[in-house]
Amino acid sequence: MSPGFYLKVTHAKGNAYAQLARSIRRGSSVHTEVIQSFGRVTPEQIEGLRGWLATNPLTFRLTEGGIPSLPQVRVLRSWQYGRVALGHFLWRDLGIHHAMLEALAGVPAKARVARLIELMVLNRLDDPTSKLGLLDWMAGSAAPFLVGLSVQQCHDNLFYRAMDRLWLRRDSLEQRLYARVVRPTTRPPTILYHDLTSSYYEGEGGPLARFGYSRDHRSDRPQIEWGMVVTPDGLPITMQVYPGNTTDNTTVVAMRERLTGTFGIREGIYVGDRGMKTAEVLEDLHRHGFHYVLAEVNRNVEDVLREAPQKRSVRVGETNVAREVIGVDGRRFIVLLNEQRRKHELGVLQLRLTQGRAILEQLRRNLARGPERHHHVILRQAHAALEAKGLGDLFDLDWNEDTLQGLTAKLKERVARRRREAGWWVLSTDTELPVAEVARLYMGLAIIEQGWREIKTVLEVRPLHHRLDRRVEAHLLICMLAYLLQQMLELRLKGKVPVTGPRAVETFQSLVLNEVEIGGTGVRRQVVTELGKEHRAILRGAGLEEIQFQKGWGRLD
Repeated sequence: MSPGFYLKVTHAKGNAYAQLARSIRRGSSVHTEVIQSFGRVTPEQIEGLRGWLATNPLTFRLTEGGIPSLPQVRVLRSWQYGRVALGHFLWRDLGIHHAMLEALAGVPAKARVARLIELMVLNRLDDPTSKLGLLDWMAGSAAPFLVGLSVQQCHDNLFYRAMDRLWLRRDSLEQRLYARVVRPTTRPPTILYHDLTSSYYEGEGGPLARFGYSRDHRSDRPQIEWGMVVTPDGLPITMQVYPGNTTDNTTVVAMRERLTGTFGIREGIYVGDRGMKTAEVLEDLHRHGFHYVLAEVNRNVEDVLREAPQKRSVRVGETNVAREVIGVDGRRFIVLLNEQRRKHELGVLQLRLTQGRAILEQLRRNLARGPERHHHVILRQAHAALEAKGLGDLFDLDWNEDTLQGLTAKLKERVARRRREAGWWVLSTDTELPVAEVARLYMGLAIIEQGWREIKTVLEVRPLHHRLDRRVEAHLLICMLAYLLQQMLELRLKGKVPVTGPRAVETFQSLVLNEVEIGGTGVRRQVVTELGKEHRAILRGAGLEEIQFQKGWGRLD
């Protein structure tokens, strides 16, 4: 064995524990430094370790991290570790575990229920699967070690029951998360970003399932609508679920009531996109102490759009110009123009028109060569051909016997309106904030739109498989909790490590937990693959301890 290295054996409570150690001199005294712990060992394993060390006298060498490279190490089994460990330690460090236990007060076996919920959240961060697929995922993941639940202790119905408990205690949990995690990150005035999206079902769905406007471009599937309110940093405060044919403007009052009644938020600036504004909404917000910045539907404020170019402009960022217009009724409007967006929208519109005309021209050529057909049949075919490419909103089709081929097409009035309004959008507000600040507040809605993309793609919220409404809501809440972890990670890394939350989580994909046998001695131990510089930077930036992370497979109490 290399000079100074030896096997140190200690005994406690009738068990023997082995460590690789060495003696080092510091000044005039000699100290013992533990290089590697082998854990609890049997007498036979101790002899095996001593024999292995005796026959490998030159194999130990210290790596950069101070841990020796060990020869003849055989990997027996591996589990995915990095992403679930990062999520687990954030979950604990943010206090979500304790908030969950408090919210579940009075629920039988609440500790197990809390662990089951955490497992489902960690699955969203690591390798999203259906609830029926969780057991297969657990078999190859270190999450059971971290959370303290083995695969043998779990079955499908336990997860479903945990979802039911989560749904019942949702308000209590969201209140605690807002108070402990979200609110401490906010600064006055309170800015509330509200937006809606849709998620579609596989199968018929439950009572909330309806056909409606699909933001997933799946009009062939029943869906639910759901809304979320987030802070300017993208931290979710709460969510609401609605039938799939719900319109945006019918959700604002109910969401405001939830913010006031459940979270005690009684003032702030409510920011929403087009379609949310009605007279009832404005009256409700004003009566309950909220100001607003809401986008208008352009066709409802065409007089404001006509007046805007005559007003003094204020540049907002590199690509936006804002103008203030006071309406005839005294309302304040902020009109924004983005020239790059205008060029893009006009280009897309022209491309769609060109595609539509090409389809109609091909149909005319086919008519000239083919057998004679009734003009009603021809019109149906033309409409179907345009709708199949999503171009049916551009052309009015008719049949005119006086023309050469009979089929005529003229542009709908909305095409001219889209050309006029491309790149323009109008905000209404009752605030006295400067023009540029109102514009920036509205553009901050991009944070929630980014959140929808992450929830739908990275966390894979869709498609929905649950038939019971309470489990649909619980599934969405689990996805929202995973999104909260990602956003809190991103917020902690801001200004320290230039990486988004999802990218930071993905960086840890390569880390695995290995069970190894050392030198054929029968001694087994668990070890996490070595951290790289980026891993260490992310852990430091997030305020997580590297040593704790590497030893995290041992249960935390």
